[in-house]
Amino acid sequence: MAIISPWAYLPFHIGHSFPLSKWMGSGSIGMILIHVFNMTCYFAEHWTNEFPGVSKFVYDVRLHEYSIFMMLSFFYFSYYNCGDNQSLVRNWFFATIVVMGVTTALDAGYPKPTAAEQMWAEENDVAYVVGHFIGHCWLFVMAWHVS
Repeated sequence: MAIISPWAYLPFHIGHSFPLSKWMGSGSIGMILIHVFNMTCYFAEHWTNEFPGVSKFVYDVRLHEYSIFMMLSFFYFSYYNCGDNQSLVRNWFFATIVVMGVTTALDAGYPKPTAAEQMWAEENDVAYVVGHFIGHCWLFVMAWHVS
């Protein structure tokens, strides 16, 4: 039994997609692909037992690590399209690097390297689950604030 219900993460995975794809245009193929990417990672990270095939694929190709590249492109486009708010985007960028670095260093929040470790952490490691949930909250607030 997961410490926090996997359903608690669904609004974050859906909600991340809109600001991350804002610069691509509504209904574009890029926006659709970001939605598919976020939902695939959602099923792999939070429903690992229920979707073992999806989880195996995501963890074998380390798909969740591509989210870093998505974040970099998001900050790039936000920086050059934000008008007079470049310092806001720059501050959020550096703060996000710090938060991701701290959660990765403490092994509290960033997705585990294998599906088995992810399953175990979601069910047994309170620090990991709280860190992961805080990370989702951080990304959600940051993405909507910057975009």
